Amino acid sequence: MKKIDQMTSENIEQIKSSFFDTGPVAIATDTNYNLACDPFNHEHVDLIFKYKERKKDKPLSIFLYNPYDIKKYATNFNEKIFDVIASSFLPGPLNIVLDKATWSALDLTDTY
Repeated sequence: MKKIDQMTSENIEQIKSSFFDTGPVAIATDTNYNLACDPFNHEHVDLIFKYKERKKDKPLSIFLYNPYDIKKYATNFNEKIFDVIASSFLPGPLNIVLDKATWSALDLTDTY
């Protein structure tokens, strides 16, 4: 795995290619280091489970550019409270744990 220290246009293209075409990439966030991939590519999601030696009944996290996109993927949360948390703390070092919506095309467990 190649370490990228600078965000040049060439490096960004390489990251995108890896992310969408060849599999997971390691990234640093505000709160921890993670393996990331296209969450709609089941083969790449399976690789993350394999690399992390993680049981498939333990779902993975997703990263969203716009926190309000969470409504596409999660359910059973108070939108007013979420709005207060999102507007107060995001972007920033915060992970929010919610239930996955049954209607979501995104499935990061062994049920696909």
